[in-house]
Amino acid sequence: MKRNFNIEELIIKYFNNELLDEEAVALLELLKTDNDVKKQFRQYARLNYSLAQISKVEFDKSKSFQKIKTVITTQKRSKNNDSKKSVPLIVWQSSAAALLLIAFTIAFYFYATSEQIIQTNSNSILAYKLPDGSTVTLNRNSKLIVPRKFIGNTRKVFLSGEAYFEVAPDKKKTFIVETKFINVTVCGTKFNVYEDTTLHGGIFVIVDEGQVKVSNNTEPQSVNLNEGDIAFYNTNSKHIEVKKNKNLNYLSWKTGILLFQETPLNEVVNDLSKHYQVNIIIENSALNNCKLDAKIINYKIEEVFQMLETVFDINIRKENNIYIISGSGC
Repeated sequence: MKRNFNIEELIIKYFNNELLDEEAVALLELLKTDNDVKKQFRQYARLNYSLAQISKVEFDKSKSFQKIKTVITTQKRSKNNDSKKSVPLIVWQSSAAALLLIAFTIAFYFYATSEQIIQTNSNSILAYKLPDGSTVTLNRNSKLIVPRKFIGNTRKVFLSGEAYFEVAPDKKKTFIVETKFINVTVCGTKFNVYEDTTLHGGIFVIVDEGQVKVSNNTEPQSVNLNEGDIAFYNTNSKHIEVKKNKNLNYLSWKTGILLFQETPLNEVVNDLSKHYQVNIIIENSALNNCKLDAKIINYKIEEVFQMLETVFDINIRKENNIYIISGSGC
């Protein structure tokens, strides 16, 4: 009876070198025949392994072939060579070959495409020029995987985190930003992609100039966005919502400028939390609707807090890496 395997479990076990024999054979067969499994396998590798790590995937050929040799020797010594006793030989040969072929497949895929991994830490923002002349500005704690050269009729990159794209026009080569849950397709435009699966539980796409198409990787849904539109993919509902962008500060991480025009304090706090990558909470809900008019250019967060304390007669304290705003109200 054919066993049903959990694909995600097989992929994770492969990268942890924990595959059983029949699982190795099953994974190889799926990689050869199922395009969805191939895509899932590549995405997992991209998200969790750098090129250097992939090239170091360990597989002890000598041990595996020693096991094969042991089985063969044992079978030769056996007087009873019935079909049941030949099964171990077939399994060992298949699993060893499968593991080798999977390892070679991974190595070939990553080396043949010559992908580069551009990654930022919590203190860095990086502007990077792509092979086609497009520019990508990568926010903190983000990762971009790009080929050294775009081949064929598409220009594909993979993003984890947040980045602003200024895409060079090329009608013959569509530009595609792949993420874990959605794809963004364009020809030439400027847009921001923000992956926030913790606080908001989804991915934002905001169009600054031109038009983009956002496609759902899990459901048959796609939407077209024009300048000023924002799309939000909800990881729980697996649905894309579209509306007009009213947030003036969605690019503050790139420009260093925060602009508030009669903005309620609870919205100010949301923008400050994202911009400075800190946790801020308002203790008294009566403060939520206090309005702020201000333009903040490259201020340190301590300077912003001093300004808020003065404007609203509030107190801001820090407890366990959380900033707490307290006061009686406006």
